[in-house]
Amino acid sequence: MVHHTDTENETVLREFREAVNMPAKELEHWLKTEESQSVGMKEHEGDESTGHQTGRHLVELLHKKRSDYSEDDYNQMRRVVSYIHRHSA
Repeated sequence: MVHHTDTENETVLREFREAVNMPAKELEHWLKTEESQSVGMKEHEGDESTGHQTGRHLVELLHKKRSDYSEDDYNQMRRVVSYIHRHSA
């Protein structure tokens, strides 16, 4: 696994906060809707979609304190930022 510098992690955290512009409570509320649970790619019928799983992880990240972020959390933020930038282009 690649370990990033504190500066790189600070940069991705800033980008993450800019890209994910929905507050945790609003995202939590949306994830409970029928609409959010009915869309997205699923391996099997009845499974949770990949995007829904990511949304739940985003809520966890948004609730955490900066000092509690792990390297895995920063890597998830990188994936989310990359995804948002690709799909916003």
